[in-house]
Amino acid sequence: MKKIMIVDDDRNICELLRLYIEKEGFETAIANDGKAAVHEPGYQRSEAFFTNLADAVKGIKARMGRKMIAISILSNIHAEPFGGAAPKTGNLGIIGSLDPVAADQAACDLIWQLPSHTAQRQSIDQKIDSGWLQLEKLAAVGAGSRIYHRTVV
Repeated sequence: MKKIMIVDDDRNICELLRLYIEKEGFETAIANDGKAAVHEPGYQRSEAFFTNLADAVKGIKARMGRKMIAISILSNIHAEPFGGAAPKTGNLGIIGSLDPVAADQAACDLIWQLPSHTAQRQSIDQKIDSGWLQLEKLAAVGAGSRIYHRTVV
């Protein structure tokens, strides 16, 4: 049976989605924040997982074209230092882009403020925890571009 992870900070939304998804025959797992989802027991901390995720994003982007906008709300950010970086924490703002990879790259840059050559030398676990592995896989499958233009409003 295929398993779908539901991630949302609103427990009522999670429960409602769980009911609909299980009714369709899928197994579900619920996490109430993204970090918990990545660290739940049974989570696959592997490169293969992120390659599959990147392929899914590429497919969604191909299907939606320019009808899709990626929005990241960077609120209540708490991150552990890695790679010599002292991450920014707290409420950092909102990032939006027609390119989901550019939006993720901008979020990582805003939080970590690491040059890419420093991030590339990190361990797999550090890359997973910081979001860098996801960016590498997204770029490798052609799901988008890591290059972006920042406009402060």
